[in-house]
Amino acid sequence: MTKSSRLQLHTKVFYCRLLCLFVIGSLFTASPKNALAATASFALSPTTKTAAIGETFTVDVVANTGGSEVSGADMYITFDSNKLTLLDIQNGTIFEQYVGKEINNATGKASISGLVGFESTLFSGSGTYATLQFKAIDSGAAAVNFDFTAGNSRDTNLVDFNSGLDILTSVTNGTYTISGVANQTSSSGNTSTTTTTTTTSNNNSTSTTQQTQQQTSKGGLPVSATPTPTIVVGIAGLVFIWISLLFHRIFG
Repeated sequence: MTKSSRLQLHTKVFYCRLLCLFVIGSLFTASPKNALAATASFALSPTTKTAAIGETFTVDVVANTGGSEVSGADMYITFDSNKLTLLDIQNGTIFEQYVGKEINNATGKASISGLVGFESTLFSGSGTYATLQFKAIDSGAAAVNFDFTAGNSRDTNLVDFNSGLDILTSVTNGTYTISGVANQTSSSGNTSTTTTTTTTSNNNSTSTTQQTQQQTSKGGLPVSATPTPTIVVGIAGLVFIWISLLFHRIFG
C-alpha cells in the first residue's frame, strides 16, 4: 500500500469515527425532555403550625414538576403518631385518579398514589397533590416527613412522562407544635385516636394498593404509559446498522 493510499485510509477512518461519535451523542441529547435536569419537588404547606390538643387541622402536599410533564406520583409520609392522628388523605387536583390510600396510625405511616387518565391531561407546574387532615392528641413538637431518598424509585416520587424516570430531587417536611393546655377533649384523646386508626385502614384500601402495585413499572414507579425509551432503542439500532453498511462500503 502506497503512502497516499494509507493517508486516504486513515482519513476515511477518522471521519467514520467522528460520524459515530456525533450520532451517539445526538441520541442522548435529542430527547424532547431531559428528565435528569428537572428539579421536581414535594413540600408540605404550611411547614409549621401550632394547634391545641383535640384540634383538627389540614396540611397540603404541594407538588412542583420543575417544568416536566408528569404522568404519576407516589407519596409516602411518616408522622409522630404519639402526638398526631391522621384522620384522612383528601385527593388533590393535579391527577384524575388517586388510588392505594393507606393510613396506619399505629405505625405513623401513610401513602397515596396519583395517575393521569390520558396523555392530554399530563400535569406540569405546581399544584396540590393531596391534603392531610390531622388531629392533635398530645403536646409537643410533631414531625411529618416524606419517606424520600434521592435516586430511590420505591419511595416518594414524581414520574416524568417522556423518560419514565423518577425526577423528584427534593422534599420539604413539616413540624407542628401541639400546645400542652389540657381540656375536656384531650383527657381521652389517645383512646379515641386508636379507634380512628382501625376504621381508616379497611379491606377496600388494601385491595386498591394491590391493584396499584400490579400496575407499577420500572421498579415501583407509577405507570407512565410512555413509549419513548423503546423508540430511542429502535432508532439507535437502525443508526448502528446504517453505520455498519457505511463501513462495509468504504472498506469492502
